[in-house]
Amino acid sequence: MPIEVNADTTSSIAAAAKSEPAIVSPPQAAKLVPLPPPKQDPAPAAESAPTPDAPTFAVTPAVYIPIPQPRPEYPQAKARVIHTGMKLAAGGYADGVYTGPAADAYYGIIQIQALVQGGRLTALKVLKYPNDRRTSVSINRQALPMLRDEAISAQSADVDIISGATLTSKAFIQSLGGALKKASS
Repeated sequence: MPIEVNADTTSSIAAAAKSEPAIVSPPQAAKLVPLPPPKQDPAPAAESAPTPDAPTFAVTPAVYIPIPQPRPEYPQAKARVIHTGMKLAAGGYADGVYTGPAADAYYGIIQIQALVQGGRLTALKVLKYPNDRRTSVSINRQALPMLRDEAISAQSADVDIISGATLTSKAFIQSLGGALKKASS
């Protein structure tokens, strides 16, 4: 009895062939001829979905990872707690402008200039600070004004170390301590 073949029959056979892979023995595999891919309606590029063979990830360039270096030693910088509102007595500084030594803050140099008027520390100017990295700029933009204000109110270099800016704080204390040492001698 002949079987009638129409468009519905051929499309269901093709769909079944796509979804289920055939298991073929090696002698039969040599005889198989690959079928051409099914024709699809051309769609605009904006509406087409990515093909399964296309990579769905982006290739990123190499990442620079700095090599860790030993932290600098700060022999003059001591961590001390000074309560808010408490002022230390000034040691009677000589009037003038005093520049402290350049102190290593690991990511750069910090150097402080102190202005003494009437025997009191009246102003501080930051001559050098680490500013070649975005993180350094962000940290120093917040920490240095806080350290400056605290040093002026304390009238000494013995100020609190700011959390998150430990290296900057220690280098600030070291440089300001050197400037005030010049002012007191």
